[in-house]
Amino acid sequence: WNSWPPAERRLWAALATRVPKMTAGEQARVSARIIEWSELTPEQRLVVRRNYRAARQLDPDERRARWKTYNSLPSEQREALRSRWDSGVAGARRAGTRTGLGAEPAQPWTPRQEPAGEN
Repeated sequence: WNSWPPAERRLWAALATRVPKMTAGEQARVSARIIEWSELTPEQRLVVRRNYRAARQLDPDERRARWKTYNSLPSEQREALRSRWDSGVAGARRAGTRTGLGAEPAQPWTPRQEPAGEN
């Protein structure tokens, strides 16, 4: 935490104050997103940030129109676009190293065991 830039610390602190006010579903979504983010490499995070900035630069009406057009496509076309469009966490996964965010984990997760006598 102390090594993070002040702007990033402010963002995370603001999120921490908003989470308790969220519904259970929203909290679960935030938790899942935090886990996904934590598993990305710095290079993958850079890809996600760039794509987010590019999307935010669109006019809000243009962004809504593109989203509406996308949602009106047949599911096969949406899947084809999804498979080749490098954006978000999925794009970051394709941009670099494996993140472990696939449908099936490579190895089952096991909690870290503290050595006996260290508390």
